[in-house]
This record gives sequence, structure tokens and C-alpha cells, in this order.
Amino acid sequence: MCDFNNLHTSENGFILRCRSCGYYQIGFAGMMLSINQEDYQKFALLIEHLSEKQTPVEKRDCRHIIIPTPYYGVNMLLSKNEINELQALIFRADSEQVAQSMIAMLTHG
Repeated sequence: MCDFNNLHTSENGFILRCRSCGYYQIGFAGMMLSINQEDYQKFALLIEHLSEKQTPVEKRDCRHIIIPTPYYGVNMLLSKNEINELQALIFRADSEQVAQSMIAMLTHG
């Protein structure tokens, strides 16, 4: 059974990581993904890349960006604004994970 650690929660989503198996749960835009560390890193890089792409202002709220998932036939469909929001969520979760790792190293020797 998973023992989830809340890495970050925002108004529109969350990122959790299991202390036992290392799986991540990403809840965002009405969808929840459960993915391993390798897939999480790939997903985070993809979202970072997409957040850096330019989009015309009139399309920022239009859900036209397809995000593949590790599951056959399951994709996310997000707007540019949602991509940016998800990128911020991932950044904060990753920062929290680094901080927790540093604290653990200091307290456990």
C-alpha cells in the first residue's frame, strides 16, 4: 500500500510521491496519472518544453495541446495557460522534493 507524501498542492492540482515505491500521482485538469520516476521525469521535461513554446494570445485558453501519457490511448488535452500552470506545479513539487532530501541527509547523518 502506498504512503503518499504531498510534494505540492495548488488550486487546480497536486503532485504526490509514494514513500514506499516511489510512484508519483499527478492530479490536474480533471485527470490523475500514476507514474514511475522515469516517466515522471520524462513528463516533467515535456511540460517544461511545452511551457517554453510561444502561443498566440488568442489561443492561450483553448485546449489544443495534446500531452501523451504512458497509457495507450490516453492523452491529456490542455491549453497553454494550463501547461504553464502545470509547469509551475511540477517546479514547486520538485523543489519541495529536493528540500526534503536535503533535510533527510542532514538529520540522518
